[in-house]
Amino acid sequence: FFEEVPKQAQLTVSDLGSRSVIATFMDRPLKGKYQGNIADLCPVGALTLKKFRFQARVWNLVKMASTCGECSRGCSTTVEVLRGADVKRMRPRENEAVNKFWMCDIGRFSFDRHNRSGRLQGAAVREGVQLVPYPVEEALTRLRDELMREKSGAWILSPWLTIEEGERIKAVAERLGHAVCFVSPAPNSEKDDLLHTGDPCPNRRGLSELGIPAAPVAQALEALRGVKSAVLIGERIVELLGAGELAKVDATKTRVHLVDEYALDIPCVLSVYGVANCVERTGTWVNIDGVRGPISAVK
Repeated sequence: FFEEVPKQAQLTVSDLGSRSVIATFMDRPLKGKYQGNIADLCPVGALTLKKFRFQARVWNLVKMASTCGECSRGCSTTVEVLRGADVKRMRPRENEAVNKFWMCDIGRFSFDRHNRSGRLQGAAVREGVQLVPYPVEEALTRLRDELMREKSGAWILSPWLTIEEGERIKAVAERLGHAVCFVSPAPNSEKDDLLHTGDPCPNRRGLSELGIPAAPVAQALEALRGVKSAVLIGERIVELLGAGELAKVDATKTRVHLVDEYALDIPCVLSVYGVANCVERTGTWVNIDGVRGPISAVK
């Protein structure tokens, strides 16, 4: 595998006869971001992953076909959840048109972020100086009424939104006469010649094909500050824009409504709504090559 796929030989058979073992050259640690694949390849289960070892019995895991969201390659994956709680494994799913049989370790071990505590449940609305829990339907009704009154509005989307979500949000924004865009962060340093594209937006192509323009982070923040009401919607949207930058938004000029996994209690945010992440909902992403991939909720 190391010789033929990432083109970087790292394993060897050490010792002779019955003493033969699989080892690294000169006991050097493995390097690169495709190490996890050898655990999938090991025919007897002797090579295992530290993050999964002793975590669960495989027959207790519920598995669902999905798509990796850590770059625009959109590797086909299987998400494995233990008894409806934590995600325990993400493994590559065979797809000759996208990732063949492999995936990088960045995507493989991304399940840690889905298991973080402190998720926002339901909705909260600002009353005075703090956000207080609020019935979701009532909070959404108040949000609808404000947005229908406000002609100066913007919808800033996360690139983790699906085609189906983007299509509906765009239709609502256009009906209200509001601007709409999705955040387009700069490429990262993880790009390689095998799978990782270095583009952190899993559905860039899908949202672009809907006619939703991509906005670099600075441009998205400028658009936010230029309107009276703004809706920031989708997982990781605060992470993309930066909590520190959002804290600088003048609350007397711009009212922000946040739909994300986690609450952000800053003066300009008037309401927050919890949202499902990409292993908790269903939909479609389009990868860098135009191949459609499902994201599937694990039941």
